Amino acid sequence: MAFEFAKQRYQVFNVSLERMFRVTRALGKLYDYDEEDMDLVFDFNRMIESNKNSIQFDYRRFINTLLNLTPSCSDNILKCVWKTKPVNCSEIFSSRRTMFGFCCTFNYYKSLDHIFLTEDNKSSTIEPEYLSMVGYETGLSLVLQSEPADYYYPLNNMEGLNVLIYNPRDYPDTSSGGLVETLIPLQREVFLQIDSLTVEAVQMLQEYPRDLRGCVFSTEDTTSFDTSYYSYSDCLNECKMRSILALCECIPFYMSISKKLPFSTQLCTLSDIVCLNKYK
Repeated sequence: MAFEFAKQRYQVFNVSLERMFRVTRALGKLYDYDEEDMDLVFDFNRMIESNKNSIQFDYRRFINTLLNLTPSCSDNILKCVWKTKPVNCSEIFSSRRTMFGFCCTFNYYKSLDHIFLTEDNKSSTIEPEYLSMVGYETGLSLVLQSEPADYYYPLNNMEGLNVLIYNPRDYPDTSSGGLVETLIPLQREVFLQIDSLTVEAVQMLQEYPRDLRGCVFSTEDTTSFDTSYYSYSDCLNECKMRSILALCECIPFYMSISKKLPFSTQLCTLSDIVCLNKYK
């Protein structure tokens, strides 16, 4: 995919195909803020600067190409069975943004982002899925594949696919404590068990002031990640996002930009890697 991207862009930037393919790797630093091989970042920025009069470069539009550099859901997910019945994988999976960038998500019914709407995200109305019985036979079964050519900028030192399990209304981020990450090795059959624990507060508790009860009901507040729902996990992520915004004057592309943030809010570019690495 990276090579195809380079083939489509090298003439636009008036550089060789080899150079375009090499500097495409710099885009991976928008995921992990790694400062190694910064010459790739400097070279990419020089290409943009030297062609700024002939290229209308919009980073919001350009970063959206990261989705095209990411393996599609149809490439990674070959077969889906839900509640003992085969289903069309494209009907239950969509490409959404997480702390790992674009991922194929199932039963993630947070409001769709207003910046990156893709063909995989056809509707902003998402109804949650529920199980009526327990047991692995009635859950979600998948046949997955991963191509070696997709490891152009790997975020893990092992080959395989990451499975993230989290609250379907929370933004997926490990640092918030609301996500479990499992690496699925290649050519293996893996079973994942999910246990649920529900803790509910009686409604009369809402009559007490927040500072006295020390907690917030999900309907009492909102975050930038969801304007109709509040959770502790999303609150921590919003705090992290606003810290990055204050320190680096931008937010990472994989985080949500809502109407609660200033209209002038900028997405982080390759020029912000040094700052992002310093405060990550």
